[in-house]
Amino acid sequence: MDRSTAHSARKHPTIRPSVRSAIRSTVELLESRIAPADLSLSRGTWIGSTGDDRAAEIVRSPVDGSYLAAVEIAGAPGGAAQLLRLNETLGSGPSQQISLGGTSVRDLAVSPGDGRVVAVGDFGIRVFAADLNGPAIWQQSGSFDRVAISRDGTVATLQTGSDTLTIWSAAGTQLATQTLTGGDVRSADLTIHPDTNRVFVTGYTQATSELQVPWIRSFDRADSTLNLAWNSWDFSASTVLNASLAADSRGVRIEWGANGSLYFLGRMDGGNTVFARDPDTITTTLGSRLVDPDQFTDTSAASGARTFTFFSQMNPNDGTLIRGQIIVTRLSAGGANSFSPASIAADALGTVFIGGSSAATLQNRDSQTINGQTVGAYRLGEAAILSVSADFSTRRFWTALTANGDSDGSDGSIVGFAVNGSTVAMLGSINSPGVATVTGDWQTTPLGGKDIYFATIANGSPITSTIVADSTPRSIAEGTNGSTRVTIPIQRTGTTTITSSVRYVLRGTGTNPVSASDFVGGFPSGTLVFPVGSSVQQLEFDILADADTEADESFEIVLSFAENARIASAILPGIIVNDDSGSSPPPVTPPVTPPVTPPITPPVTPPVTPPVSPPGVPPITPPIVPPRSSSDQNRIANVAISTGLATDRRIELRDGTGANLGSRTLFSAEEAPGGVRAALADVNGDGVPDLIGVTGPGGIVRLRVQDGVTHAILRDLTAYDVGEQFLGGAFLAAADLDGDGRAEIALSPDQGGGARVILFRGDTGAIFTTFFVFPDDLAFRGGARVAFGDINGDAVPELVVSAGFQGGPRIAIFDGDFLRGVATGRESGADVRKLLPDFFLFEPTLRDGAFVSVGDVDGDGRGDLIGGGGPNGGPRVRILSGASLLAGESRELANFFSGDPTTRGGVRVIAKDMDADGKADLLTGDGSQGTSRVRWYRSAELLAPSGEAGSPQEAQSDAPFGELFGGVFLG
Repeated sequence: MDRSTAHSARKHPTIRPSVRSAIRSTVELLESRIAPADLSLSRGTWIGSTGDDRAAEIVRSPVDGSYLAAVEIAGAPGGAAQLLRLNETLGSGPSQQISLGGTSVRDLAVSPGDGRVVAVGDFGIRVFAADLNGPAIWQQSGSFDRVAISRDGTVATLQTGSDTLTIWSAAGTQLATQTLTGGDVRSADLTIHPDTNRVFVTGYTQATSELQVPWIRSFDRADSTLNLAWNSWDFSASTVLNASLAADSRGVRIEWGANGSLYFLGRMDGGNTVFARDPDTITTTLGSRLVDPDQFTDTSAASGARTFTFFSQMNPNDGTLIRGQIIVTRLSAGGANSFSPASIAADALGTVFIGGSSAATLQNRDSQTINGQTVGAYRLGEAAILSVSADFSTRRFWTALTANGDSDGSDGSIVGFAVNGSTVAMLGSINSPGVATVTGDWQTTPLGGKDIYFATIANGSPITSTIVADSTPRSIAEGTNGSTRVTIPIQRTGTTTITSSVRYVLRGTGTNPVSASDFVGGFPSGTLVFPVGSSVQQLEFDILADADTEADESFEIVLSFAENARIASAILPGIIVNDDSGSSPPPVTPPVTPPVTPPITPPVTPPVTPPVSPPGVPPITPPIVPPRSSSDQNRIANVAISTGLATDRRIELRDGTGANLGSRTLFSAEEAPGGVRAALADVNGDGVPDLIGVTGPGGIVRLRVQDGVTHAILRDLTAYDVGEQFLGGAFLAAADLDGDGRAEIALSPDQGGGARVILFRGDTGAIFTTFFVFPDDLAFRGGARVAFGDINGDAVPELVVSAGFQGGPRIAIFDGDFLRGVATGRESGADVRKLLPDFFLFEPTLRDGAFVSVGDVDGDGRGDLIGGGGPNGGPRVRILSGASLLAGESRELANFFSGDPTTRGGVRVIAKDMDADGKADLLTGDGSQGTSRVRWYRSAELLAPSGEAGSPQEAQSDAPFGELFGGVFLG
C-alpha cells in the first residue's frame, strides 16, 4: 500500500462513544434508536411519463431556494435528459424544464457562490447561469458520469469508464486531468471543497478476482498537476486478506456536507469488511468511532449473500475518520438482510440523510405510516430513507416508501437529497404504484412503468447563526501610489459549530459614488465563508490609488443570501477619502478657524492656541454648582449599556460601582434590526430615572420610554414621519431643559440623515423644535451625535452636537437658556442660538466625526467637553475644559487612548457621577470594531496632579455582553 507522507503523519482524534445505560433491554434499545413510526412528508409528487423514467440527482439553488432535478423522462422533446426547476409548493409542475440534449443525465451540481448549475451525461458537460435562462455559460462534448462545482465556479468531472479526473476553470478551460491508477481501479464518485477546490474521489480496486477494496483519494491542483493530498482504506490485497477481511467493499458516494465536513457512503457484501478498521492502519479497529452497535449495525447471522451499507464522517483536511456506522436490515426471523446505498447528505447541523434500496427495512415496518397511510407488507426491494443524528447515535427516521396493498412492490431507490435549513428534499426512481404522496400536489398518481418521485420533509434543524455587518460607517484613505488593502471584519454570532456563508457586493451610493475603476479588479464581490469554529471573517479588497484631485466617494457593501445563517444587518456604508493635494474641502467645514488640536498621539505638553475670538463670551464668574438631578442623564451614577446588534437587544443597567442592576428589552428583533441606543433620565418627574431607547439602523426609527419604577411604557413614538422613510437609526440624549423636573429628549439621525436635531418635551412627548445643526452644509448626510451638559454654569444644560460619519469632528454647542426659552415659549426657535462658534475636537482632516458627552470633570462648575474618536478612528478620548472654551481657549484636561490603541472602531463616551461627589466621572465603551468592554474612570484619575493631561487608571471594567463583537453604546 502506497501511503502519502501527509496521510501517514495524520493523527486521529479521540471520539467518545454515545452514553447508554448498560442495563437497557433490546426492546428499549430499539425504541430509543428508531424514530417515531409515522413519517410526515410536506410535499410529494410523481414525475414522469407512461414509460420508464429515471432520477439522477437533486440540488437546491442558493439564489432563490428552488430545487433543481436532473431526470430522464421517456419521450421528452429533445431527448430524455432533462433539467427541472421545482418549487416547494409544487403547484402545477416544474417552473422550468430544459432539455440537456442527450438520452442520459448522470449527475448535477450547483455552485454555492453564484448558483450556476452544471449537469453531466452522454451529452457532455453543460454549465448554466442560476436562472437557467439563455445558452450554456460553457459546454464540453463527451460522456461524463459525476460532477462537482466550487464556490468560484471551478468544476471537477469524473469519467468512471476510464477513471479520468478533470478540473475545469469557471470559463470552461481544462486546468488539469489525471487517470486514476493503482491496479484495477473502478472510480464511482467525487466532490469538491467549496472554497479550497480540493477534490475528493471514491471508488474501489478489484484487487483480486474475488476481492474489492474501497478507497478515498484527495487531490490538490498545482498548475496543471493533480497531487495526492491523502488517501483512505487504499490497502493492498495481501494486507486485506492477511487481516481476514474478505468481504467485497466499495466506495459508492462522497459528499460535502452543509456543515463543512466530508461524508462517505460505502457498500459491502458480507460482514468482514475493511470499513470496521481504521482507514489509515488496518490493524486498528474503529473502536468507539464505529458508533453504537445494535442489531441494525451487527452483520452477524447474515443468510446467504447480503449487501450492507457503511457511512462515515471524515475530516477533509487529512482524511481522518471521525465516526462511522454500518447499516443492516433484519428479517423477522432475526437474520441480517440487505440495504443497498445510493445517496448521502448532511445538513448544516450535521444531521445525516441516506437513501437507497432496502430489503425488509425494520422490524414492525409493516405498521409504519407515511402521512397516516400504512406502509404495508414487504414485497420487493424498496426505496428507503434513513436519517441519523449528527453524532450517529439516534435514528430520526428509517422507512420504506411503499404503500399498503402494493402487489408489485415499490422496487426502486432514493438517489439524492437537497438539504437546506428546515427542509429536506429527496428524489428517487420507484416502480409504480406504491408510494404515499401528499394529496393535492402536482402529480398524485403515477403514469406507469418506473416513475420519478420527489418529496420534501420538514427537517426541524434550526438556523442558529446570525451574520452581522457593522452598520457604523467607515472612511478609507485612497492613497496616492499603488493600491491599499482594506480589511473589514464581518461577525457571526450564535452557534459556530456549522459552516455558514454570505454573499457580498460593493456598490457606489450617494451623489458622488465610487466606480469600478476605483478598485483592483472592479467592484468587489464574492462569498464570505465562516468555517466551523469561526465567529469573525475578514472581508478584503484593494483600492487603487491615484494622484487626481477629486471629491470623496461613497459606497456600501451589501450582504445577501446567507447559507446556514440569517442576516441581522445587511448594509455596511463607507467612503473613500481623497487625500491628494489640492483636494476639495471636507463635507462639514467650520465657519470660523478652529482651535489647533493635538496630533493622534497625545502630546507631552498640549498646545493651547486661541481660536478666532467668539462674540459675546461672558466673563468667568464664580461657579454655580447645580443640584444633583435624576432628570439629567450625565449627572446620575447609573448607566444604560446596549449593542448595535439585533442578536442581542438587551439593555444592561449598571450602577456607579459597576454592580449589575438587571437588564431590560424595549424592542423586538423586527423593530430593532440594527440594535438599540439607550439613556437614563427622569422623564415623568417622579425622581427615579426612566429608561429611554431609540432603534438603530435598518427600520423605522422608534423612540420608547419605560417607567423606572413600574416598567410601564410611558412613550411610544415614531421619531420621523413615515413619509420621510428614514431607516438609518438615531442617537439620543436627555436632560431637563425647561426646569419642570422632567427630562426633554434630543434625537439626531445616524449615517444617511442630515445633521438635524429633534427635541421632544418631557411632559407630553410632543416635538417642540427641530433644526439643522450645520445650516451652511445642508447636503451633508453623515448624521450627528447629541449630548446635554451645563457648560456655562447657569444650571441649564447646553445641547452639544458633533458631526457624524464623513464629516470632520466638528462640534456645535447650542445655548441651553435659549432652548429653555423655546421649550417655554419665551423664544420662537426660528434661529437657534449657539453658545460659541463651531470648532474641531480632533484633527480637521479626520472624516469619522466624534462621539461626545459633557460633565464637570474638574469641579469648577462648568461642564467640560468629552470627545471620543469616531468609527474608523482609534479609541482616543479628549477632554477640554468648558471654562477654557468659554474664554476662547482649548485647555486639555485629558488626552489618552481607552483600551487597545491599535483598534479602529472609535470609542463611545458618557459622563456620569459615579461616586456622588459632584464631579463627572467617565465611562467608555468599545467602538464598532471591539467587543462589549466598558471602562470606568474616576475624575481624580482623569486629571494629573497639576491638572494637565494624564494617562488615567481604570477604576474598573466590565463586558456585559461577553465577547459579542460590534461595541456598545452608553447612556
